[in-house]
Amino acid sequence: MRSKHRPMAYALGLAAALASVTYGGLPAAAAGSTATSATPAAATTGTGTAAGQPTWKAAGMVEEGQTICTRPTVGQRSLVLIRLVGSWPQLATDTNNLPAGSSVSTYPIYPGSNDSPTQISSAINVLLPALPLGTKRSAEVEVTDGVHTQTIPFHIVVTEDCTGFRL
Repeated sequence: MRSKHRPMAYALGLAAALASVTYGGLPAAAAGSTATSATPAAATTGTGTAAGQPTWKAAGMVEEGQTICTRPTVGQRSLVLIRLVGSWPQLATDTNNLPAGSSVSTYPIYPGSNDSPTQISSAINVLLPALPLGTKRSAEVEVTDGVHTQTIPFHIVVTEDCTGFRL
């Protein structure tokens, strides 16, 4: 029984996190803190430090990349999660190397800051078509402020049984 409720709890938690970032800024715990890597000028402009380095870092849930698992006879809609650490201006997102027939819904990431390495900042909604059994492919999410671009890897696996696959 517990496994039936876990996806719903996960979905509700993600929806709450995205809603707080999209509609109300950061949660109170993150809003009260400031990024230690940003200089005042960089935090204002959001484009980086005087040396031209970004004041933000994009990452997925795990450094080796998230995995989307799907069965061969159906398409799969999945969220690819994005973590941001530091201070950032409005960011745009896109994807690279998705299979033909895929579609993506992206949303702007509004200016903000975060010191937590585990807080989810946004997500990309990926719809994969039915793919051949045994397909293994790497793709990536691209996050940009217009000056700096960072990528986050994720993997696509097509198997008969997705039991045990996690983000």
